[in-house]
Amino acid sequence: MVQMIKQIQLNGFFLLILGLTLGLSACGNGKHSSNGADESTETEDTGTEGEDPTGSGGGSDPTSGGSDTTEESITYDFCSTLDFTQNPTDIGINLPSGDEPSGADYNDTTEKLYIADDEGNLSRMNKDGSGITTWNIGGDLEGVAIANESNGIIYVGVENPDGIIEFDTTTGTVLRTFTLTTWMTGADNAGLEALAFVPNSADSEGGLFYAGHQGEGSVYVFRLPIQSSATSTDVTFVTSFVPVAGYTDLASLDYDATNDVIFVGYDGPNQLVAVTPSGSFIQEWDLPQSDQEGVALSSNCDVFIAQDTDKKVWYYASTDFSVTVNEDIIILLANRLAEAQNDDGSFDWQITAGDPLTPTTTGYQNVTGVTALGFFLATNYGSDPDWQEALEATASYFDTKMDTLLANPTDTANNLSCPNWVFLSWYLQDNPNATLETETNTAFDALLDARDTTYGDDASIRFDGVANRIIQARVSIPGLIPWDLALCVEGVGAMAEISTDFSQDYTDALEFLADYLNTTFLPAYDADNSYTYGDLSLAMPLYVLATSSESGLYSDLIDELYTRLFALVDESGLVTNGSADDGEAQATAYALLGLKAVESPLAQRVQDYLESVVDANGIIIDSSTNLETFEIEGEALRALGYVQ
Repeated sequence: MVQMIKQIQLNGFFLLILGLTLGLSACGNGKHSSNGADESTETEDTGTEGEDPTGSGGGSDPTSGGSDTTEESITYDFCSTLDFTQNPTDIGINLPSGDEPSGADYNDTTEKLYIADDEGNLSRMNKDGSGITTWNIGGDLEGVAIANESNGIIYVGVENPDGIIEFDTTTGTVLRTFTLTTWMTGADNAGLEALAFVPNSADSEGGLFYAGHQGEGSVYVFRLPIQSSATSTDVTFVTSFVPVAGYTDLASLDYDATNDVIFVGYDGPNQLVAVTPSGSFIQEWDLPQSDQEGVALSSNCDVFIAQDTDKKVWYYASTDFSVTVNEDIIILLANRLAEAQNDDGSFDWQITAGDPLTPTTTGYQNVTGVTALGFFLATNYGSDPDWQEALEATASYFDTKMDTLLANPTDTANNLSCPNWVFLSWYLQDNPNATLETETNTAFDALLDARDTTYGDDASIRFDGVANRIIQARVSIPGLIPWDLALCVEGVGAMAEISTDFSQDYTDALEFLADYLNTTFLPAYDADNSYTYGDLSLAMPLYVLATSSESGLYSDLIDELYTRLFALVDESGLVTNGSADDGEAQATAYALLGLKAVESPLAQRVQDYLESVVDANGIIIDSSTNLETFEIEGEALRALGYVQ
């Protein structure tokens, strides 16, 4: 199959984990307009006193007492708009117990993050926290640097005694240790605290190592024989400088090769500072956490911060979040569903794999809307007349159903299910029809008004009638209730998009959902993580709340849902708590919606997995039951095609 790949940009916010209240802005606020230099200008075997460490001849001399940034022309755009106001994801949850992350570096070639801790562990992981491999090297490890992204060798900074370990991840062995105590000494826990490698093709060893001294707030620059010898442990001291006068507690270093910039992290004042390799100040950001002892940036400006408590590794996604979508899969699914639609516009629920379709039968209204929603997303990737015909047929099918609903709105057997209202709203927004819109609004209004003492008669809220019907209908499978409620909240929100008459109902519905999640569902889920359909009931509410215009009111709850959903994502991208009866692809599809809505780093992995379960005919088969479920195919189509 020819793979047609589309890069989808998802703009917005990356949400949210562990309820952190940040309220800080990324700022180049000019708090420090010049850098202060280390008065010690000792050099050894450098040939030139105070040489330019980069060998480029640019920048200021770091031993000269500093320079005002107005005297040096600096062009700096890449990553200059880092955003620490967004809530980060903790990707360190699978690190070894007791791990206290203290150093970090990211390999853009292999897309792996390396984390060192002061218990002697070096760990490698994917940027979403999966795929962890840990080596125990020993010692108080405080920094990580990568000199060559292709050879598997990692350099680890060690504190007390200060030094640099050369470690081969392909064999899991220490190759050699470089001792720095001739130049770097400090009290316990106040010596070498950070490490970075600054490459330079003109340098005899391919570049220089920058080691941060915590107690002094200084950066020491060394040349190590990493190209000229495989065994020598000789160290050449080049120079030292103080990036920011008055700042000590230097805790992290990272190098941005794109702009020849070093990022310096300070634990005490909670600052991240960008400087040139020669020490000139560029920009400064407030950091929202504490105990931040390692900083690493990827080439697309993802930021990883190692926190020296509770094995926390914070991931701040680049504001240019994207997911790669395979268009072929979208088209295959849409074509299969167009083929499977019944002549009257309805959909059957499922068939045994390989059985013939039965287009002359009437399917189920309660699965038709949720199945057909995927066609709207498919039109972002292709244009097929069959898809538009399918949308029109479904709209016509619901039109006939509304007549029956209006005849007796209290008869739940004749009500339209909540996703059907989403379908009608989307259809009317794309295909304006005054008559159908009036009928749709009238029918939905009647449904909300169909309330009694059994289903709800609170004069202050109309949504409780719909909600209580769901709760009573699902009494035997309570784990599914939040999923159903979220579908209905989405339905009310969709109807509010075509009529402001339902705006208050939407606000009330969001409040009802949030209250049910907090008081009923989450306590039950936490008591039993295998709660039947619990995966669905984490995922769909997450999507609905995160995409709501009122999402800011529910940030803590969004955190809670995301934290639990994050834990369910398998290495393969499958998402399940092991309880789904309708097939694991369904929970994965709804999880993908939620993960995309919060711009999670897990979204691509789940996208790839869900695409992989679609066969060459656009069919998803549950291997445990040998069933093809059209509803799940529609849900997968929607999730795979969704962009914010």
